[in-house]
Amino acid sequence: MKLYHFLLLCIISNVIASDKKIVGLVSVKNEQNNIEQCLHALSLYTDSIVILDDVSQDNTPAILQQYKDAYNLHIITKKQWHRDEAKDRNLMLQCGRAMGGTHFIIIDADEMFTAPCKHGEHLRNAILRLEPGDWLSCFWINLYEHAQHYDDNNYIKPFIFCDDKVAQYNNNMRIHAARIPEGLSGREYVLEPTSQYGLLHFKFINWDNVLLRNAWYQCLTVIMWPEISRKEIGAFYAQKLVEQAGNLVKTNPQWFDYNFFDLTDFEKPDSWRRKQIQEWMTEYGAAYFADLSISQLNLEES
Repeated sequence: MKLYHFLLLCIISNVIASDKKIVGLVSVKNEQNNIEQCLHALSLYTDSIVILDDVSQDNTPAILQQYKDAYNLHIITKKQWHRDEAKDRNLMLQCGRAMGGTHFIIIDADEMFTAPCKHGEHLRNAILRLEPGDWLSCFWINLYEHAQHYDDNNYIKPFIFCDDKVAQYNNNMRIHAARIPEGLSGREYVLEPTSQYGLLHFKFINWDNVLLRNAWYQCLTVIMWPEISRKEIGAFYAQKLVEQAGNLVKTNPQWFDYNFFDLTDFEKPDSWRRKQIQEWMTEYGAAYFADLSISQLNLEES
């Protein structure tokens, strides 16, 4: 009788689990250097992945097609580039819902979860325990100095949620939109311990790329909201650079213990942003971007 009850519980648990589907959400633009690693790592925790390709002009579309079946990708291809993060995330969320997604992970192409998250299906099990409206936060690990150090400010940030079929992203946030939608009705959980489980962020591995990205966002902000003071925009992004590196401590080598991990992919130059800034300078004129904090940036091709 005890064996019968045990088997019945296993069957019920499997039926309940089969109704749950983890879907990754990733928006990309010109991510040929690191998109394959990002998708490979993310696919270890997801049942499928929705990719929004924001008019990539490099080899990103070909890479996505190459790995479409391997990582169970559903690709949304935009025909015209228009920066609108919240709208794009709502579009990916709607697609994920239509695919039967119940739990969602939203990351950028320069991020992947630490390798211990895979041990014993730790992260996946934590995600599946979420109830509708709940969200899961984890340590956001900003890496520096060839991934030898990270900023130990213990950023705890939400990247995962269980869908309540109601919440949406705030459409007013065209850039720097939140990772999880507004209005979730549940509660927050935190993935512990942070010394093992977190989301690796490789944005700061190549400092030239950091400077280019910062300048690119300044120019983009001016173009999208020309009524905002250039000095105000420049001061805001200059301060963001100052704040980037806080208390640096050594990384845990176990975080990178994926058999496919290759740090050099994240160290490659982000040349497409340099090219777009140059095109904007030609189109609008250098005076249009006066008073931004990009005057010392070398925009010549390296």
